[in-house]
Amino acid sequence: MASSEQAATSSTGFRSQFRVVIVGAGLVGLLLAIVLRRAEYHVVVVDKDGELKEIGAGIILPANACRALDQAGVLGKVQSHAVAPKAWVSHSYRQGAILGRMELDPYIQDHYNVPFLVIHRPDLRRILFEEARARGAYIHLATTADVHRLDFTGGFIHATVAEEVAKATCNSNEGRRERPFPADLVFAADGQQSEARAFLAGHSNQPVPTGKMVNRILIGIDRMRELGLEDLIDPPCIHTWLGPGSLAVGYLLKDVFNFVLACSSETEAEVFLGPREVDEEELRTVFQDWDPRIQSLVENGHGYLKWLLLDNGHTELSSWVHTAEGDKLSLALTGDAAHAIGPY
Repeated sequence: MASSEQAATSSTGFRSQFRVVIVGAGLVGLLLAIVLRRAEYHVVVVDKDGELKEIGAGIILPANACRALDQAGVLGKVQSHAVAPKAWVSHSYRQGAILGRMELDPYIQDHYNVPFLVIHRPDLRRILFEEARARGAYIHLATTADVHRLDFTGGFIHATVAEEVAKATCNSNEGRRERPFPADLVFAADGQQSEARAFLAGHSNQPVPTGKMVNRILIGIDRMRELGLEDLIDPPCIHTWLGPGSLAVGYLLKDVFNFVLACSSETEAEVFLGPREVDEEELRTVFQDWDPRIQSLVENGHGYLKWLLLDNGHTELSSWVHTAEGDKLSLALTGDAAHAIGPY
């Protein structure tokens, strides 16, 4: 028994001294920080943004995602801010007639012991951020990691800290504030435009357009009722319309109907990163022959944004991990940095 207790103590001591740096405070990076802190590893998270922000509005959390949140101990908090859709309903793209229905609630809960949820992305990120910090992860915003200067033999990752939030202990270098973070393992959760992926590939990581573009529209609950679209929000369901070269998905969040339209990006003259304003007239033209309810949603929404769906590029990596004998530091890609996943 004594040897068993000593082994447990030794294991815990190792983990508390094992330094993990996570580059990127997105959903993946923050969830990883929570899981590692639950296992008592020393965790630092750095993110170049000075504040939490999200592209898009809603995110679908199927059973596997909810199971991961449950294992991280945050599912209850997520559920309190989420909606459990009753079913996944497929519609005819022309007239809107129901073509199929897949039950979700309570079917998923009864069969897999976890729910199927939809939630505001900012709410989910805030929950994960607060939980990671509460569990003892050190989170540094406005801090840009330089993965091209990883010190594998010394066990450090260097970062540039925004001057307005730099600590007095940081070293000044040409007007910037630099800070080395000691690390045994670096997880790169820095998204689709990952600098860490570019480092492993040996060249710049230029995202490649997939030929598709996503448009997001928000419609208030009261406005939905005024438009006679109660059937899309009561009971709450995930509604989809699949048409020629395009897809529409809509579902109720806590206080708004989240509507996403995916279509061709051939009209875009340039490749752009991040969201841009939507040409509403162009959107009406693309979906003019679709279910009249879609036309109504397009004409009466707010928060119009669009962004291109991009791929990581044509370079396939032989490994998502860099490690070598004698090195004090290893690097691993995770999330979209390793394998970008589209919204459908």
